[in-house]
Amino acid sequence: MSAPPIRSVAYAPHPRLAPYITAYLTTAIDVAVDRSTIDLFPVGHAVLSVAFDEQPLLLDGTRPVTSKLNLTGQLTRYHQLTVRGQYSYAYALFRPFGAWQVLGVPQAGLADDFADVRTLVPGPATEAAYARLRALPVAGPDAIAALDEWLLALLDRPPARDTARVRAAVELLEARAGAATSAELAAVADLSAPRLVRAFKQQVGLPPKQYARVVRFVAAYRTLREAAPHHPDWPALVERYAYFDQAHFIKEFKGFFGYTPSQVHRSLLNIADHVV
Repeated sequence: MSAPPIRSVAYAPHPRLAPYITAYLTTAIDVAVDRSTIDLFPVGHAVLSVAFDEQPLLLDGTRPVTSKLNLTGQLTRYHQLTVRGQYSYAYALFRPFGAWQVLGVPQAGLADDFADVRTLVPGPATEAAYARLRALPVAGPDAIAALDEWLLALLDRPPARDTARVRAAVELLEARAGAATSAELAAVADLSAPRLVRAFKQQVGLPPKQYARVVRFVAAYRTLREAAPHHPDWPALVERYAYFDQAHFIKEFKGFFGYTPSQVHRSLLNIADHVV
């Protein structure tokens, strides 16, 4: 039996938030489900999520997700969410350094993990936004407006945060699909290599080398999705993204995605596909 489709709608953030938030997204499964599995895979950035249903999710089959306002850090491997009942969520899709800039939350401890935003960013503004969001029945334009106003208010909250150096390195990696040396990244960021690693861990959540692997995977995944249902030229793909050989590409891709490159179509229900 096929999985129920996810319906999603994208919204633009306030212009002042646009350098740090790629988009807002509302997603829903239009029918109640007894049990369905959602695939999650690395997308290269943190995600803030707001739940509009009362059924807790289950991460990787064992860990309940009970909080209704969560920040999920960088993913470095494949995960699964188990869904029951209705599914209605709103998301803020950060740039790789955006969660640090807007929320002021160090990202290093959030890799492959999530945390309640009310604990990470306590205070009256967060509580007011949470109450406003929880009063809404489903994710929609009103939820996005509440998110946007709250995050805009947090943007200028002291202390000041500077992401310009890390942003320069991130943009170089994105432009080259992850293919940049440590020396090149350090030069464009105007930081020593050790300082760049510390800054990446704090602001992006991963050291540059590991983040580069995620960027390369996301670029290869996009190429595969664009080629579907036709298979691409595998040797050309391996060469284009600088994998050692096809076996290396398959192993790394499966670790990130949960399926081999030729099985992309098997991921019938995933959130990450809506945010890549």
